[in-house]
Amino acid sequence: MATIAYADAWYSAISILPVKSQPTLRLVVGISNSFLPQGAAAVAHRQAWAKMVANISSVIASRPYAHLVSVVGGMEMEIGFSGPARVAPWVQGYGPGPRADFGDAALCPNKNCGNGWTPDLIISLGGSIFLPEIYGDSGGNAVEWAALSSYNLATNGAPLNIVAPISQITA
Repeated sequence: MATIAYADAWYSAISILPVKSQPTLRLVVGISNSFLPQGAAAVAHRQAWAKMVANISSVIASRPYAHLVSVVGGMEMEIGFSGPARVAPWVQGYGPGPRADFGDAALCPNKNCGNGWTPDLIISLGGSIFLPEIYGDSGGNAVEWAALSSYNLATNGAPLNIVAPISQITA
């Protein structure tokens, strides 16, 4: 599987470093909300996705670098791709454990971010790890995510767990 091959290659590259200098890696095995199945197919899909992520985690756990690598399921939650009514059943059926959101926060934290999304829905359905998609070079995407994190701080007492942005070279 590509994810395991990536982790193996990553470790091969960093294993020459002194142990205290070896970085950690979090792999997000993700899907986009533009491709989510609906109905009965959604139930089977989310269960299969959760099982796949667990299987990848199990293989990684048997590797010598297991202490350096973690695997989580994730979703590119794009406001314009589909609304929360389509995303919520998939996320809720996916199961417990950490999840990552590597999508956008377009127009947030306005009360209505568009397509039925609100700041609270992005935060609750996004999971516990956020990797903001910053693809515009005007700074707007970064401002939206900063505002969403500030909103979460004011509303829930903590900023979002933003671990790293996802960007294009020009942005």
